[in-house]
Amino acid sequence: MSLNKGKYLATATTVLFCMLLSGCASPPEHPQLVEADLLFAALQSKSESITLVPQETQAAFVPLAQAYILSNRNRSDPRIEELSILAKKRIALAEQLISEKLALGCNGSC
Repeated sequence: MSLNKGKYLATATTVLFCMLLSGCASPPEHPQLVEADLLFAALQSKSESITLVPQETQAAFVPLAQAYILSNRNRSDPRIEELSILAKKRIALAEQLISEKLALGCNGSC
């Protein structure tokens, strides 16, 4: 019986330890922030983001960086979503301007 009691105690201790760890775990990354980060990475991978729309690319980065700073402090801060959405809008604008400038035949600066 003492062997079973020892197994039970070890199992209970392990379960309690896991519960404590999961309670201390930080909340998951905000989905809007993850999406904005992926979109920005795609924008940044295009050379045109630097040659044709550098200001717009920088303007998209600013709210993304601010959202990450807030996320590191408090992942449940509601401003993270607002900044992520703003970053996504600025990324979309940069992408649109790249398309328009390429359609006009701009290869370098235009």
